[in-house]
Amino acid sequence: MAGISRVLIAAYNNPNACVVVDEIDAGVFEFLLGELLEVIKEGGQGQLIFTSHNLRILEVLTPKDLWFTTANESNRYIQLKGIKKMNNMRDVYLQISRTRKPLPLGLG
Repeated sequence: MAGISRVLIAAYNNPNACVVVDEIDAGVFEFLLGELLEVIKEGGQGQLIFTSHNLRILEVLTPKDLWFTTANESNRYIQLKGIKKMNNMRDVYLQISRTRKPLPLGLG
């Protein structure tokens, strides 16, 4: 956690920072990760790009802050569109993944 703390502080304090972290959720308690991202979302000055398998992130960030990647080479980076403000992104994601229906996605 000490190493990741330094890069998160850089993303928070420096408007010129662009921090990229693979699997930001590795070794971080789920609730704590959500709280850290909430703080960065509210007051961070830099840009934070990360990958994760943790669904807590979907409860913290807004659809405009989220990009998903796919194996489809012609539509590699996507955002969920038409998500209502009151929808829980985690529930939407789980519903889509359970039904295995095509995602209501569009390029952002």
